[in-house]
Amino acid sequence: RECMAGLLERVSGDEFVEVTTLFIPEQGKLGIIVTILAILELIRESLMEMIQARPYGPIHIKAISEEVS
Repeated sequence: RECMAGLLERVSGDEFVEVTTLFIPEQGKLGIIVTILAILELIRESLMEMIQARPYGPIHIKAISEEVS
């Protein structure tokens, strides 16, 4: 949950962020795995969306803003 909250803070706003910029190399393989799982969980909970414009292209994510009508 801590990683998920941190990711939401880092991608808040209307701009897409490249996924690779969210990894912290000092955390090693375990940190990358935890970050990927956190991203997938946020997508599953509809708090984040992911796009890839072309095959083998970079993957971008952004937080989904909650619009109040």
